[in-house]
Amino acid sequence: EQGLATAQYNLAYLYANGRGVTKSEDKAIDWYTRAANQGLAAAQYSLGWIYMNTKSSNQNDTKAVHWLEKAAEQDHVKAQNNLGFMYAEGRGYALDYGKAMQWYQKAADQGYPEAQYNLGFMYEQGKGCEKSYEKAAEWYRKAADQNEASAQYSLGLMYEQGTGVPRNLTEALRWYQLAAANGDPDARQAVRQLSRKTPASAGTPQAKPRRQGKAQPAQASQARPQAKGQPAQARPQAKGQPAQARPQSKPQRPKPQKPQQKGQKN
Repeated sequence: EQGLATAQYNLAYLYANGRGVTKSEDKAIDWYTRAANQGLAAAQYSLGWIYMNTKSSNQNDTKAVHWLEKAAEQDHVKAQNNLGFMYAEGRGYALDYGKAMQWYQKAADQGYPEAQYNLGFMYEQGKGCEKSYEKAAEWYRKAADQNEASAQYSLGLMYEQGTGVPRNLTEALRWYQLAAANGDPDARQAVRQLSRKTPASAGTPQAKPRRQGKAQPAQASQARPQAKGQPAQARPQAKGQPAQARPQSKPQRPKPQKPQQKGQKN
């Protein structure tokens, strides 16, 4: 109440998640807004995430991109990734794959695996850029090396089909196994199918095509996006396509900020 942004953010987080207080999205929005208006990037992102993904009457794509953009301009990596998603889905903005690429790139350059996966997806599909399986494989690998399961599956699929990388069933199986270990359901089936094959007898790749799932950006306060926000019922993709680009693959709640130490400036 004395205007300390970090305290306002922490109180909003408690209301958003029902920790120590009765859960209230409206009160969370109120306190996030107070902190966001003081320029706190974490609050701006969390506020944008609520507007983006909530199932309540508070859902508002225009407000979502307003706050995500403010946080993204402060190099908040999750905000950059989710802003790219909003451009790619035409939510809050006119659909613009070029701008989606720009924001994915900013987050990917900071090492954010979900953005690296999304960037690989855009290159594979030729959305907002010239189609390049080689660049798609490059970005999938960067995300896969950070244990991003969808990227691991997608990279395995590229090795199995020989797109963007030389066909190599041993490598395909290795990436499928890593993706399966990280919880990717399609990868589990791909492992079973590919394990029955040998390089000598391997024929047409048979990995199950990924299905488009609901996008799911990080959970800033309870409200899940993939945000996926949430797109319509998933439809099967054409064979060989990885899962649809998304805000964040795994639900991740923003952590409350620690109170500032004495002597620190706001």
